[in-house]
Amino acid sequence: MTRARDLSEIVNSTGLSVDTDTLVVDSANNRVGIGTDSSATTLHITKDGNQSAVLDAYEAQQVSHNTIAYTRWVQNASGIANIMGVDSAAGILGTSSNHALAIRTNNTERMRIDSGGTTTIKTDGSTQLVLNRADASIQNGNQIANLLVTGDDPSAGQSGAAISFIAGDAWATNSYPTNITFSNDLSGTLTERMRIDASGNVGIGTSSLTQKFEVIQGAGATTRAVIGGGAQAMLVINGDRDNSGDSGLEDASLVFASDGVYDGTGNPNFGYRIGHANASASNALIFTGIKSEVDYERMRVDSSGNLLVGKTSTSIDTAGHTIFASGEVFHTVAGTPLYVNRTGSDGPIQNFYKDGAPVGSIGVDNNDNFYIGATTSGHSGFYFGNTNVAPMAAGTKVDNTIDLGTSDNRFIDLYLSGGVVLDENPTIVGTTVVNRTITSKTLDDYEEGTWIPAIAGWTGTFVGTYTKTGNTVFYALSTGTLSGSGSDIIEITGLPFDPSASQASGTVMAQHVNTSTGTANLVGYTMGGSKLRIYETLDNAGWNALTESSLTSGSSQFIISGTYTTA
Repeated sequence: MTRARDLSEIVNSTGLSVDTDTLVVDSANNRVGIGTDSSATTLHITKDGNQSAVLDAYEAQQVSHNTIAYTRWVQNASGIANIMGVDSAAGILGTSSNHALAIRTNNTERMRIDSGGTTTIKTDGSTQLVLNRADASIQNGNQIANLLVTGDDPSAGQSGAAISFIAGDAWATNSYPTNITFSNDLSGTLTERMRIDASGNVGIGTSSLTQKFEVIQGAGATTRAVIGGGAQAMLVINGDRDNSGDSGLEDASLVFASDGVYDGTGNPNFGYRIGHANASASNALIFTGIKSEVDYERMRVDSSGNLLVGKTSTSIDTAGHTIFASGEVFHTVAGTPLYVNRTGSDGPIQNFYKDGAPVGSIGVDNNDNFYIGATTSGHSGFYFGNTNVAPMAAGTKVDNTIDLGTSDNRFIDLYLSGGVVLDENPTIVGTTVVNRTITSKTLDDYEEGTWIPAIAGWTGTFVGTYTKTGNTVFYALSTGTLSGSGSDIIEITGLPFDPSASQASGTVMAQHVNTSTGTANLVGYTMGGSKLRIYETLDNAGWNALTESSLTSGSSQFIISGTYTTA
């Protein structure tokens, strides 16, 4: 049994000592050491010289002379020092050494603040960070929780940003409407920049949300981009928030900056814009290209739904292209307005329909033969072959089927350098007519004109006309009243074409002409040398050529018409 120690062994001039490693009271320095005789603070507890718990209270050497009191636990081997205590402004929990602070539950680390202040909350996927407002009644507008980013004391106005959770209406059982707002500080005051309301609507620049996503520029209510529209999603971009300063012009646009530079003035250096303009009530959707921050309009859809490319007016006199909402199309250019190209196979280049049914086409056959034709049965067309134009019916070349004109719809003039071949069986090779020989079925000439008849030694008012069809000439003449004298056979010269042979060729009207019997029939007789004689035929006798002695100067007159053939 250990004997009781004498009090003189415990109390000495420096204080109280129960063994040097059990309890030491340093009365000179007002310190107590347990497990150590070298107490460094007011209360110093240690075991084996490695683990320490320290309670220290002292007057800090600061201008305010605030008193700081804390308990410190030290792991001597690593130098880690943990403290818990108070100062004049707050409670203290942390480390006084350059080490991290770890917070545990169930002996498992849940959160760590490293020596630089970075905070990590460790989770297994189910861990939550709960911000709980201890309030039995949460009303509309109550702030439930707030995450604040601050450079110093928030009360000093040095808040940088905040995420706030605000009641969107009074809370009740199974109804906890909450708005989430995002704010930051641009000039010393936190300003809300974005919010998600209790219905899930997102707003930037506005706190009054009616659509799923709204972006508003400035203080007005009309300059916005909206995604919403109820049952049908839509994107709405509305410009000119206050409808002023631009004579009522309202602009809203999507800008694509192809150079990656957008200076905020409205245009990139290069890019594209899809915009709306309400200038002079045009209410157009405009597509532009942007170069050097200048818009160049390329296309627009006007308020009537017409598409205009390269122009701003629907007039056909204005260069560009217009596709009307009603279906019409204008193409206007100082040159060829339309090019249509079919590649590969032969066939239609353009098809035409009436009420959904095909009525005709323009196309190509045999690589380069162009055709225009109806596709309906019995309807005609033209096939432009090699040096010929052939008739078509229902999109196919045909023979002896198509008329040129009708009795009620005739052409005027037909100009030919060859003949009209009335051939029932022409020779065709491929698409080319090769039988061009002039035959008895060829009408190779047609001509109309005037000529001047004449009788040697006689004067009068001579008039002559003719029509030549093929090799047949129809002629007509009148002499007027003849004056003169002579006894030769009467020969009227100047026929427009030389007869192929001598032939009876017409009827003769005569007055004041003396015939052999006084009742003889007179007949025109054409001859070589482009001459015409007048013969009288006698009853039961031969014919006689009239002579100039049968004429009475100042009284005789002839009107003659007939036909003859040329060589």
